[in-house]
Amino acid sequence: MSLIDKEIPDLEEAASKEQALEEQALEEQISKEKNKGKGTSEKKPRKKGFFKRLFRVFLFALVAFVIVRFGPGLLAPVIPKPGSIDRRAIAAQSSEELQKLGKLVVLHRELSYEETWRVSAFPRLDLRIPYTYTADFTVDLKQSSVRNVDDTFEIRMPKPALTFHKMEVNERDTEKVGWAWIAYTLSEEEYATIKKTIEENLTLESASNPSNLRDAWASAVEYLEDFLKAFIQVSPISENPDQNAPEFKLVFIMDDSVSKPSVTSDPAEPAATDSSISSEAAEPQ
Repeated sequence: MSLIDKEIPDLEEAASKEQALEEQALEEQISKEKNKGKGTSEKKPRKKGFFKRLFRVFLFALVAFVIVRFGPGLLAPVIPKPGSIDRRAIAAQSSEELQKLGKLVVLHRELSYEETWRVSAFPRLDLRIPYTYTADFTVDLKQSSVRNVDDTFEIRMPKPALTFHKMEVNERDTEKVGWAWIAYTLSEEEYATIKKTIEENLTLESASNPSNLRDAWASAVEYLEDFLKAFIQVSPISENPDQNAPEFKLVFIMDDSVSKPSVTSDPAEPAATDSSISSEAAEPQ
């Protein structure tokens, strides 16, 4: 065997070893790159999870701050404090008590007068008619309501209205004035028309008299103020029954938006009302 034949296998063996080393180095490099990529992918989820937990903690702290700072003020109108007075319930019950009173007579007017009615100018014929006229002013509490605003109870109710009137003529003292009555006869229809006209004029005047409306409103306020104060003080709605009655003030509001009550002069129905304050009106405050 020659020297050349010996060197050829050695070169082939060295080349195969070098190729194997290169392949091994390449595999190691690929393995490192895979491990590096895997490590990066594992770190990213950890970073995202940290920020999520941090955001949750911040959100929880924010919600807790809002509840502590604004919660009592927001829930106070809805949930009364232990031992506190439920003023809304008092207002609701006060409305029910007022509506039970129905149409309340708040002012009774009585007028005795002698009307001189001119039957004829020429010849002159006068008729003196003594009468007693009565009128009742009422407030329809079925249309009232009570609302609570802080420590104030607002009472809305319609303005007083004249709902009953009646005129009684003293027929015995009715007098005819004028010499021409000798030749003139007054019929029953004419006489009834005169009396009806007088009563209508008195009713119109009484209903539009500011003094009557003012006195009727003052009387209604005075009576209902005492009524509601007594009701609220003896019947406070509280979780603590031993607690003193609440401090409050009453404000009465005249509501002109409600419908006007009907007016009657039927003697068989002396007053179309459910209750009455008294036969005389209270003096305005």
